[in-house]
Amino acid sequence: MSPPLKRSGGLSGSPKGSLSSSSALSSLGAKSDKHLGTKKQRIDGSSPQRKSQKPMNRGAGSSSSSTSFQRQISRRMESPGSSMGDNPAQARKSSKKLLIRPFSKPPQIPDDYFDKTWDNELLVAVRAIQDKQPVRFSYEELYRKVEDLCRGKKTTQLVAKLEAECERHIAKQLKNLEDSTLSQEDFLASIDRIWEDYFTELLTIRSIFLFLDRKYVVESTYEKNLFDMGVQIFVKRFTASTKVKDTTIKGIVSLIEKDRMGEIIDKSLFKRLLTMFASTKMNTSLEQSILIATTDYFRVKSLENLQENDVVTYLRYVERQMSLELERISSLHSSTRRALSVVLEKNLVVNHLSSILAKGFDQLCDETRIEDLKLLHRLFRVADLHDGCEACSLLRDSFGEYVREKVDQIVSNPERDDAMVPNLLDFVEKRKVLCEEAFGNDEAIADFSKQAMERQINKRQNKPAEYVAKHIDQILKAGNKKFSEDELTSTLDKLIVLFRCIQGKDIFEAFYERDLAKRLLFDRSASLDLENNMISRLKVECGASFTRKLEGMFKDVDLSADIMHSFRENRRSAGALGDIELKVNVLTTSFWPSMAKEELKLPRELNYCQETFTTFYLESHKSRVLRWQYGSGSCVLSARFPRRQHLLSVSLYQSLILLLFNKVETLTYMEILAATGLSESELKRALLSLACGRHRVILKQPKGKVVDEDDSFVYNNGFEKPLVHLKINSIQSQSTPEEKTETTETVFKERVHHIDLAIVRIMKMRQMMTHSRLITELLEQLKFPHPIPLLKQRIEYLIENLYIERDPTNQQKYRYLA
Repeated sequence: MSPPLKRSGGLSGSPKGSLSSSSALSSLGAKSDKHLGTKKQRIDGSSPQRKSQKPMNRGAGSSSSSTSFQRQISRRMESPGSSMGDNPAQARKSSKKLLIRPFSKPPQIPDDYFDKTWDNELLVAVRAIQDKQPVRFSYEELYRKVEDLCRGKKTTQLVAKLEAECERHIAKQLKNLEDSTLSQEDFLASIDRIWEDYFTELLTIRSIFLFLDRKYVVESTYEKNLFDMGVQIFVKRFTASTKVKDTTIKGIVSLIEKDRMGEIIDKSLFKRLLTMFASTKMNTSLEQSILIATTDYFRVKSLENLQENDVVTYLRYVERQMSLELERISSLHSSTRRALSVVLEKNLVVNHLSSILAKGFDQLCDETRIEDLKLLHRLFRVADLHDGCEACSLLRDSFGEYVREKVDQIVSNPERDDAMVPNLLDFVEKRKVLCEEAFGNDEAIADFSKQAMERQINKRQNKPAEYVAKHIDQILKAGNKKFSEDELTSTLDKLIVLFRCIQGKDIFEAFYERDLAKRLLFDRSASLDLENNMISRLKVECGASFTRKLEGMFKDVDLSADIMHSFRENRRSAGALGDIELKVNVLTTSFWPSMAKEELKLPRELNYCQETFTTFYLESHKSRVLRWQYGSGSCVLSARFPRRQHLLSVSLYQSLILLLFNKVETLTYMEILAATGLSESELKRALLSLACGRHRVILKQPKGKVVDEDDSFVYNNGFEKPLVHLKINSIQSQSTPEEKTETTETVFKERVHHIDLAIVRIMKMRQMMTHSRLITELLEQLKFPHPIPLLKQRIEYLIENLYIERDPTNQQKYRYLA
């Protein structure tokens, strides 16, 4: 039914009196003779008679209604003077002009058109869609009806009618479900079916009312489109039906619980229900129920699992459960997933931080379980994001305590001092691996564990420094014989890391200087390049002042080589020695460790060599004084035994003893002591190496491993070895307890001088300071261990020697005396 519209303008004389708006432009080529008043002309110059063209209809079943809302079209055409093909210039002047004008007044629809159209066509179509029945009208025709109503300004009424009908329909569906007595599974399937049907119906209805949705809803100030309007209607009725909402939420939570217990559920139905809640933005009510159920479940399960399993199993259980729980509700809004993550983290990790660390953290570190520690660190970092939770601090403190205990076990056992440095090196490498790989270079953990390691290493103030220097000495002696190039580099790198932890670097320096002196003088260094490499590393760590003496030792060795070259070229000096080959190292006293002054009874040959070199050297260095250090000397003797001749590499002390047996075959201990002038301690060590060592060139009577004053020693006539050149290791080359004590005491004396210099330097700059402030600055400036009582003692010493004085008005203040 399509009543004609009232018009105030249009095309008069056209067939059927009107044109539809959709066919107005297409019919411009067909006009009546009444409009043109002359015979019609074609643009190409031909003049066939045009047939009158009928207007196009809108759609099936539409006759008069398809003529609504047309635009008035008028044409103006100049009368052609002649055919356009005869004269092109004249044709251009007589071209046609087309002008399109709108209606002078907008078209109006009848008053009852809206009610009749809605009741008889649109409402019938909507209910047919809702009831899943066939629609009697074509969708195009319904679409045109909606367009007519919208152009007739019936938008508000149309939206209200459609909204009321959708609400009536969904209310009826939910009411039927509410009154039903279905089981939980059937109830969930029914609510899912209602939502799916309603969703499909909304899409179909929207396609009919698309003109309304696009032109008048989206572009206007109307706050929602038709689809959103339909969703909100569903949310409104679903929320209003308490029974339906609660039953649905309880059913979803029940499905989650069954899935956790391993029961089989309809996962596709579960995901569709979650999608329904996410699409309708009803997450809040479902979210609260899921979170409460999750909290109750994992509060109990986490305790059970942690008590029954080890820490690794529990950590993997936590990771697996968090992944499963989040994957299960992946269809919900991200805010719900974040809220569930917080609940899981709190119940699985945050509430059990101390228990996790106490149960197996140390074991994981002992076994270097990198992947498990990575998981632990990752979970603790996530837990640390919770308000009031200090998971990372607990992990940092636990690792620091672990490092402290392990270093204490290595350092504090005097019986295992020889293995201290190798064990520390292994632990330094282990700590590095854990910090870098397991804890992802976490700066807080790395710094805290380093500080813990340094404090525990320096608990025994001097021993770590001493044994680090000793270990370096062993490596530099062995060199490439025991280690590859990469192993040497790696070991030196780890030693430098350990060196950084040592506070008593002056102790290390003293022992390193003494060991380096022995390596250079006894020619026991495996590689000078390796020596220079180590010195360069120390220079980078501590500066040029730290390695000044070490570099001076190498300079002395090089200068001594030049001196000996000049000595050999001097015919008078070299000729006087005959077949004796002499090598002398001239050492600068300030560079080399202090050595005891000794007065030995040298054989005539050695005494002559000494006097010859002294004369040669003082000729060119008259202002210098040579002091011979016999303890650092060595000799190569040619020994002729009855069975074989050997070359013996021995120390100078050993050579003095062996040369005595050129005259006699048996000597007592007291005779050797008187003939050599050696101290008893040095003599006993030399005799032990010659008579009780690997190469026994003399024999001790009676046999034993201890030299007494009543012993006698006999030349070994039956000595024979496969090798010609034999090296008899001297016990003298090893560090004795006396040397260690002397070295330590020397360092302590130097420390006292450094403390005095620091106090005077600070007071000279400040002029006046309180006692506490002075102590604080001393602690900051001094780089070696210094007990507070020693600092107070040195302050009193400087007061007595008039470097500083107490303030008369305040005894806690000191004043510098210029």
